Amino acid sequence: MTDTTLDLEKMFHDEHERAKKSRAGDGYKDESFLPHAIVVDPEGKIIMIACPFNNNSEKAMAMQYIWMTAKKEKAIAVFFSSDSRQIENKTYCAHYGIPLDAFEDHYNRTLRELGGSFANLPREVWNNSLVTWAVRPGLPDGTLTTVYKEGPDDTVVFEATVDNKDNKVNQHMMPQWW
Repeated sequence: MTDTTLDLEKMFHDEHERAKKSRAGDGYKDESFLPHAIVVDPEGKIIMIACPFNNNSEKAMAMQYIWMTAKKEKAIAVFFSSDSRQIENKTYCAHYGIPLDAFEDHYNRTLRELGGSFANLPREVWNNSLVTWAVRPGLPDGTLTTVYKEGPDDTVVFEATVDNKDNKVNQHMMPQWW
């Protein structure tokens, strides 16, 4: 099989759906969802890499291993799925009574004052989400994001998935390996 016969877009969406099923299976209160990467070589072989981390330093080491593997395998795609928290800019600004154009400065200052963790911000200004990033040489980077909330009996209720097509992945941890 060659890279021209692989449907990387389908693989990207399939990975996000698989990650959603895994996250839902854990229950809402269980925070043990394991971030992971899927490295795809030119023959379609998939290497799954678990990426447990507790801090940014450990995350950086995990990312370095992923990109070294991608380079070694001459990867045609890397997909990375993880839980994430997202700030709702308009909700944040309404909560703090600031204009939208003051968001970035206020947010950065407040986050520093609260120890750097989203978890220290008021709960109503952020959402839990599941994110899958895609980096593919010769194809647009992409991000699939699905916000989720707590449902009855510790279930996970997903909202609609947002597909940021042709959106350059601007994660510092996702360098090009090719």
